[in-house]
Amino acid sequence: MGITANTIGSQGMDTVIALGKFIGTAYIGVIALLVIVYPIILKLFGVKVIQFYRDIKEAVFTSFATSSSLSTLPITIRSAEKAGIGERVAKLTLPIGATVNMNGTALRFGMAVIFAAEIMGISLSFNELVSIVLIGTMAAVGTAGVPGAGLIGMSIVFTQAGLPIEIVALTAGINSLVDMIFTCGNVTGDLVAAKVVDQTEKWQSSKTSS
Repeated sequence: MGITANTIGSQGMDTVIALGKFIGTAYIGVIALLVIVYPIILKLFGVKVIQFYRDIKEAVFTSFATSSSLSTLPITIRSAEKAGIGERVAKLTLPIGATVNMNGTALRFGMAVIFAAEIMGISLSFNELVSIVLIGTMAAVGTAGVPGAGLIGMSIVFTQAGLPIEIVALTAGINSLVDMIFTCGNVTGDLVAAKVVDQTEKWQSSKTSS
């Protein structure tokens, strides 16, 4: 809160409004992942979406509170068992997912680049946006699942996009506010991926037995 207050006091209302839009867009983007993208994937694999979310709610809320995929991992594994994911699948896929499956973080990087471009008055072409998506995805894979790691990844993406990394410092004031929701997207994505793998394994087993 101290960092946030300093940002608000030193940057003026225009910057505060821009940061407010960034926060709002972050929450809308991750909520879209949670209520549109992930449910579609789960439905394709025959999963009851509402029941699945009820089973994993402890991990989702913990990730939101801690802003850390790795800190949440033991609870994520426990929630996976509640969701009917096999122990073997959960203990293999979830630790890997906590490191490389960063859907929320990839979303963050793309949003941050567009945010920076708007502040600098830069218009991005379609090809540049596609390039940003690819760079953001690769940078997200290498981002650690701990609080604040997203700022380091943003520096890499900004450098590749030719944007001033000083804007990363500007977003540091609201980092804790957006870190929570992006981590929530990461952990939920890990559990969705684990459920998909588990469903595939069960289908393969049933075909073999029949």
